[in-house]
Amino acid sequence: MTTRSAKVQIAFRYRTVDSPSGVTRKTAKRLAERLGVDETQAIHLALHELAAKVLPQYDPKPRPALILIVFDDDAPRFEVRVAYGTSQRTTTLHRGEFLILRSRNPAAYQTAGLSYDTKFDLKQTVDLSYTTEWFSMPPAAPHGHSPKLGTLHPSLVRALEAAYRAAAK
Repeated sequence: MTTRSAKVQIAFRYRTVDSPSGVTRKTAKRLAERLGVDETQAIHLALHELAAKVLPQYDPKPRPALILIVFDDDAPRFEVRVAYGTSQRTTTLHRGEFLILRSRNPAAYQTAGLSYDTKFDLKQTVDLSYTTEWFSMPPAAPHGHSPKLGTLHPSLVRALEAAYRAAAK
């Protein structure tokens, strides 16, 4: 005897008028037609796009992150907005990015506690719980019992501000 698992479904109610918090069925139909899909697929595509924007898209793994904002609304639990660093393609900067290079600024590089030249993209930020799921102790724990790798050197503040302004455009 085989058993089928019941499909989990929810009731979906369209809004009576289009607003930032929802759309009418007429708008959903127009969108679906424009995309060449049915209404259900249009809803799935919209939810997928929202999930990619709102939910962290990174698996927890050791990588440098620049904490941009600390949210303390639920203290003692904190959330932070971070821009992850990458050591890939550090020879090219795009709008909203800034770079910490060992050869250009050895003091800033050392203060940051980095192992490689690192680029941060302030257009790609994520909000994370400040927990051990996302933040772990670095090797040798240079700042005691803290996941902190280093500090942003004062000489990099202008570059960070410029990247932040460019990312906001």
